[in-house]
Amino acid sequence: MESKEQSGTKARTPMPRSQRAKQFAPFDALTGFGLALAAKRRQMGLVEKLFLSEEEQEKINEELLALCKGDRVGITYYAEGEYVKLVGRVEELSEVQQLLRVNETKINFADLADVKRLK
Repeated sequence: MESKEQSGTKARTPMPRSQRAKQFAPFDALTGFGLALAAKRRQMGLVEKLFLSEEEQEKINEELLALCKGDRVGITYYAEGEYVKLVGRVEELSEVQQLLRVNETKINFADLADVKRLK
């Protein structure tokens, strides 16, 4: 029987534990692409959606519970990379669908940043 040395293949030494994690490190095939994309979004005026604190979410929920169809409201919501302000009348308010409709504009509750009932 031939040994590994004689058959032309060498015995492989195991990789040290300290080096094993490197093989699973994230790989960025397009180096710098993420930064360039973020810069382009800023240049176009697009912003990332902000996450609201529990207090801010609770305030919005209280305002929504107080609303009725026909109420005049001022709202701020996130849509397609920007925050939009809208003033109008509530046409639909669905807790089941998590949907608010103001002036024919449908807004998911999750996209709301501010809600104020106006007089």
